[in-house]
Amino acid sequence: MRILTFSDLHLGDYRSSPEYDADNLANFKKLAGLKMIFNSHVPTAQTTIARAIEPGIYLIQSNLIKELAEEYAEFAIFLGGHFHVPPELPRQESEILMLMAGCYKIDPTKSFESYFRIIDIDDSNITVQTINNSMQNILPVFETTHKSMLK
Repeated sequence: MRILTFSDLHLGDYRSSPEYDADNLANFKKLAGLKMIFNSHVPTAQTTIARAIEPGIYLIQSNLIKELAEEYAEFAIFLGGHFHVPPELPRQESEILMLMAGCYKIDPTKSFESYFRIIDIDDSNITVQTINNSMQNILPVFETTHKSMLK
């Protein structure tokens, strides 16, 4: 399994350059057939349903990342942050599982409430728990089986 992180801060945290995209393509090709975990401060456009797709708030190369993961990864998980919205269940598209993590604020008069994700992966299953600062599971446990993870 490989963990890949995206950092486009040289052009702003959501933009990329042709050189950056070319480097990503070369790296994906080298890692073909592996299970991959992607991480970025800014999420891909497919990661969440809580915010509309607007310019400047998602990774500009969202579709490229999704296409490369589908073509080269045996299985992929994408972890995004940046948005301060209530947690939601993971989204699944093809062979890529997308999750948001971080903190959120429902009531503007209160401080941010943090949450984190526990992701258990075995040969054929992924289980995701969403835990708040009181160590309580705050969403239904998400479980999925992926044929690509079967040995």
